[in-house]
Amino acid sequence: MTEPLPASVDDPLGLLGSTIGEKYVIERFVAEGGFSLLYRAQHTIWKQPVAVKFLKAMASAPPDQRQGLLDSFVQEGQLLRQLSSRTASILQAHDVGTWMGPAGEWYPYLILEWLDGKPLDQVLDERRDAGDPPLTLPQILAHFESVARALEVVHRRGVAHRDIKPANLFVVGDMHGEDAFVKVLDFGIAKVLGDMAERSAATARTGSAISSFTPWYGAPEQFSKHHGATGPWTDVFALALVMVEMLTLRPPLEGDELVPLALQSADPVVRPTPRQRGVAVSDEVEAVFARALAVNPSARYSTLGPFWNDLCQAAGAEQYVDQATQSLEVPRLSLLRSAGLDPSALLGGAGTVPVSALAEQGRRVEAG
Repeated sequence: MTEPLPASVDDPLGLLGSTIGEKYVIERFVAEGGFSLLYRAQHTIWKQPVAVKFLKAMASAPPDQRQGLLDSFVQEGQLLRQLSSRTASILQAHDVGTWMGPAGEWYPYLILEWLDGKPLDQVLDERRDAGDPPLTLPQILAHFESVARALEVVHRRGVAHRDIKPANLFVVGDMHGEDAFVKVLDFGIAKVLGDMAERSAATARTGSAISSFTPWYGAPEQFSKHHGATGPWTDVFALALVMVEMLTLRPPLEGDELVPLALQSADPVVRPTPRQRGVAVSDEVEAVFARALAVNPSARYSTLGPFWNDLCQAAGAEQYVDQATQSLEVPRLSLLRSAGLDPSALLGGAGTVPVSALAEQGRRVEAG
């Protein structure tokens, strides 16, 4: 690797112009999130841009823990590559590696496909700032089919994301066009951070298990194991909260303190459904959301597919899961139009920004 430049605000790792992994030339710094740093690089052989995500949360990991963390990181990278090969709706992973900073900092990194578009949290912020109305359920269904496809593919394999939120849902392409679709980002990251937290807890001999997630979209079992284990049903809860936010332009859980957020998540009176936020929906649609947002994980949909199918049926769209192949069959835009859904109306505003969704804009906490 070439010698890095001194770090700066515009280049926190001092990597501009450097080559990592023998074939990725760092072109520019993109953004910093709660646990990672994102750079754009050029693949020297393919002559194509890639995204490089450095996990800064691991930079200070003790040397005796690094190999175990790296093994976990590589394993999750392999899983991400396998999953992304099954559906284009999951961010494509190309490579993994580690980089050692000048002061001995240890940075595992992922090489990911480069995306042009906007993260959903930015889209929602722009709508709020512009005074635009919330999205309608038909608008959401028109463009969330790719999210449903991605999550059902992985849920059928017993894999969960565990950090579904608007910042991890990336709208690719022209948001006014029919070809726009949403990709799911950061599969496996929550598990890696959870492994790191558990190792840290073991080292401190606290005996406490810590999970990493974004509390504004957290399911009760993520705040406390007394509610049960996390799994695909945790993603169902989070995606339902995201959809409620899109329907209202209000955060699904409100506040900054962990305990009040945990109480909201586990209170069926406070935890929002569309009607609880004043959105006029049919009894059937409200019932689907109520089940997806059940406090008890065993009362929820076990995977995303049945939730999506019931919601589409309640809203009047065609949708089904092929049980023989266990693959999600999502309605194409022509079917959505025939069902009275407008596939071009989901998102307003023009222009794109590069992969800023890969920099986690939501705050993250560690909860016992």
